[in-house]
Formats: sequence, C-alpha cells, structure tokens
Amino acid sequence: MKPFEIGSEMVEAGTRRDLHLPFMSTPDGRDMTIPMIVIHGRRDGPVLYLNSGTHGDEPEGTLAIVDVAEELDPSTLRGTLIGVPVLNVPAFVGKASLDVAGVRETPLDWKNLARVFPGKADGTATERLANAVVTQILPRVEYAIDFHSGGTRGTSHLITGFVAADGELGRKSLELAKLFPFETLWRASPWAKFSSVCLERGIAVAVIETSGQGRAEAEDVEALKVGIRNVMTHLGMVEGTLQQIPAERVCIDTETYLYASVGGILRPKVRTGDRIKKGALLGSVIDFFGGVNEKILAPLDGVVTGIRTKPVVWAGDPTFLVANFIPIPQFEVGEKKAQVNVSPP
Repeated sequence: MKPFEIGSEMVEAGTRRDLHLPFMSTPDGRDMTIPMIVIHGRRDGPVLYLNSGTHGDEPEGTLAIVDVAEELDPSTLRGTLIGVPVLNVPAFVGKASLDVAGVRETPLDWKNLARVFPGKADGTATERLANAVVTQILPRVEYAIDFHSGGTRGTSHLITGFVAADGELGRKSLELAKLFPFETLWRASPWAKFSSVCLERGIAVAVIETSGQGRAEAEDVEALKVGIRNVMTHLGMVEGTLQQIPAERVCIDTETYLYASVGGILRPKVRTGDRIKKGALLGSVIDFFGGVNEKILAPLDGVVTGIRTKPVVWAGDPTFLVANFIPIPQFEVGEKKAQVNVSPP
C-alpha cells in the first residue's frame, strides 16, 4: 500500500496519524486548523470520511469518532478512515456563557458553516473553513457520514438521513443511512450544503441526527458507534457482522420549521417523536401573565422531529420541526423534490 496523502501530509500504510490541517491564520500569525484522525490500512479499500462538530454545540459525533478510531487496528484495516471529530473548532470552544462552551455559529464571523459550503478561498473564516474541506479533504473521499444533533437550542428525533440523487449515488446514500440503528429514515434537507457538495463530487453521503441539548447522551454516542462500525463492516474495511439494524422502518420527508409570529414564552404540548395530525395543537406562546399570544398548530400529518428547548422566543424564532411520512415501498431515490421555501436557522 502506498502512503495516503492529504493536504501536505503523508500517512504510511498500517499507521494512524493525528493531524492539523491549516485553513487560515489568526491576526497574531497562528494557524487555525482542522483536527483530523487519519488511519491508513495495509490493504486496499475505500476512503471513509466521518465529520462532526460542524455546529459547535453538537458533540455526540465527536465522541463517537474518537471512540471508534481508538478501537481500530491500522494493521488490519482495509482502506482509509479520515475522522474529523471537531470540524468547527472556534464554534466548539467558543463561550456561550461564563461556564458553557459550544455555540452553533462560528463566533469569528457569526456564519453557519452548514449553510456556506462550498465556501470561498478568499472569504471570511467560516467560508475559508468550508473551502478547505472541499478542496483538501473531499477529493480524497469516497463515502461520508455527517453527524449532527439538536444542539443546545433544541431536541431532535433520532433520524438517519440520505440525500435523493439519481442512480447509483442515490442508492448508496440510502444504503449508508440504513446502516444506523434508528427506525426513522429521513430524506435530508435541501439546505444541507455539505451533502450537496458531496453528491456533486460523486461521494455517497448520509446525515445522522441525534437528540441534542448539548448533552452528548451516552446512548446517542453508543448508537452512532454502532452505525459507524456497521458502515465500515458493510464497506469491507473491518471484519464483523451488522448490529442493531431495525426490522421495520418508517421514512419522513424534508423537515418543516415552524416559527413564532409573536414573542413570548413557548409552552410545548408535545414531545419529540410524537405522531401528529394536521391542526393539532403543538404548543402555545404565552405572555408574562399567562395569556396566549399564539397557538402553534401542526401544518400536516406526521411526526414532531424537533422542539425548541429555550422557552423565550422572539417573533421569527423557530419553535418546532415537523415532517410528514413517505411510504418506503413507494419512494424512488432518484425522485426530484421541489426546494422548500423556508430557510432554517
């Protein structure tokens, strides 16, 4: 096996290297970098990219990547694993309050990394970070898993997402999603710019969401580890058998954000994962005296996939995420889907 080259670094066959990929410098001249775990096997195989920490308040994938990488034996691995436990370091370490670190947007320019791909080589910090991923990492990748969660702003249903695409690439994306131990499949959102960039470059990609609230619950991390091992087993990178694959699954369409039209205090009446009927009361926005400023009703039959956990809302803030079900036997991977007219936070 030849050494694996990424950026300006080389990783010898049968070895692991922990690297830092520079993408810009600070005003005092220090490199800002992307931390990477690269494990290059002794035998030929696919290149799998694990990506977490796009949003700084979503640490579940971070821990799963670190744990799985620690388990692997480079001498028996087929192919190459590239693990980025924390893609957006400034957001991950950025202070949200006196004793809480981890914010959604990059605090250097307050841009959402997930929305700026493919980025710009001469752009702001977030745009340069995205550009480094696209130009220096993705050209080496065949398969990608992108980890997310509800973050500190809300909850998320446990969903395993694929990206609709024509032909073999769409089939592979759905195949990857089905290797995670979650019962709900999800046609990933059209605003998932990282996924779009992957598909444009012929990379099969899955997007995984866990519960969130910034807690990195042990059961969420363990479920992600099961999924990663399943993916590596399926791709022939490691020996093993598939674990915890659900016997039955449901599939949901692209999620719909529901926004408050007035400010106040959000009082949810449902839980994440609840099935809902169109017109059902999801929650109310009340004033300081208990009066109801607004009732938020379900716009469709389906499931609650996310709930805001910060009760104070301003007009225009997101409150709930909902999605309708797609019958799996009728779903075609290559089906064209109209873009949703809502831009999420």
